[in-house]
Amino acid sequence: MESVNFEKRLLLINPWQTYEKHLESEYQSYIPYGLACIGAIGIEQGYNTRIVDCLEDETRIEMGNFIRFGKKSDEIEDVITKFKPNIVGLSSTFSMFERDATSIAEIVKKIDPTIVVILGGVTATLPEVYEPLLLKTTVYDIMSIGEGEDTFRDLLKNYNLNTRKIENLYAIPGIAYKENGSVVCTSDRELIRDLDSLPFPAFELLNMQKILNNRGH
Repeated sequence: MESVNFEKRLLLINPWQTYEKHLESEYQSYIPYGLACIGAIGIEQGYNTRIVDCLEDETRIEMGNFIRFGKKSDEIEDVITKFKPNIVGLSSTFSMFERDATSIAEIVKKIDPTIVVILGGVTATLPEVYEPLLLKTTVYDIMSIGEGEDTFRDLLKNYNLNTRKIENLYAIPGIAYKENGSVVCTSDRELIRDLDSLPFPAFELLNMQKILNNRGH
């Protein structure tokens, strides 16, 4: 009989980036500091936590009139299939890269629809962007609006391993989600005033040498 793993697993992904060809020179990789901060929250909450930084790779893929930088789709599929996360957090730092984050969310849900997918970053903070995403797609479960550390702490605390759902969403400030065909926004979350209350960013989850040696950095 196959053994059951009761460990909670959190996968954080910094998506690849796609540019129109004439904007290719605008690309630059960066250290995904925000995900390192969220990763530290995951570790704090007892989750087996992993970060995949698509931009750490120098892969360049031509797609018609577009250029995509970052890991290949099959690499992401392989990580998700083997790691079997309960929750996937995606970062969308600029609204122009929303489609890149969404394409990865689609991969996640295709592999396992029960994985909770959370979007954070600028895209998840703009209602004109996140409301259509929640209403017109089925790949996002929750939008983390604004600062994400305390919000993720609450989300991770309320994850139920048996139901594979995050419970009590209505009581968690700073999120948006879909319920009965409508977007529900909870109360605003106050800004974090005591930064010392946060764990040190989990840079150990990043391949810093690879990131810093990336020619796009």
